[in-house]
Amino acid sequence: MILTSVIGGMGTVLGPFIGSFIVVPVSEIVKYLLEEQFTGIHLIIYGVILMVIVLVMPEGIVVKIKKMLKSR
Repeated sequence: MILTSVIGGMGTVLGPFIGSFIVVPVSEIVKYLLEEQFTGIHLIIYGVILMVIVLVMPEGIVVKIKKMLKSR
């Protein structure tokens, strides 16, 4: 649950919703495709997604999208 908030944006109302729309499908697809061959691979992918988001967009996806829309 924390992962969805961090990815979406912790200080926003929409952040956890947007984060869940990203995390849940990725999780299910990875589990379906790779879980038989690599047990626990979805946890590694969670970690990679979290590191990329924190490095590229530390405030979350929603805040980044709002900034992009305001600049246009």
